[in-house]
Amino acid sequence: GWPHLLATLVTDAPATADPSPVVAALGLAKGARPSPRGMMVRCPAHEDRTASCSVRAGKDGTLIAVCHGCQWRGDVLGLVAAVRGLDPRREFRRVLEEAARLAGVTLREVRRAA
Repeated sequence: GWPHLLATLVTDAPATADPSPVVAALGLAKGARPSPRGMMVRCPAHEDRTASCSVRAGKDGTLIAVCHGCQWRGDVLGLVAAVRGLDPRREFRRVLEEAARLAGVTLREVRRAA
């Protein structure tokens, strides 16, 4: 589920990612359909009438998304950013906070060593 996927982003532990909980939590289930290796959803990066974005587990077990219409690519945080209209480079903390909220986990403050 989500907590396991989010934990995978910040640890080296491999995961077998089922995209269904993420797709549902992000509101991408409408028009989604199963594919041999995951799911096809409407791309969150462009106006999409049909499911053109593949969401599946990558070789390392984390989720990857690839749109076959607009060529957008991303991981689970990229999906969160695209669906919520956030810029992952400028608003990375907000992307993490939204992913944590969806996953039902609490982020803790991490301070860099001086």
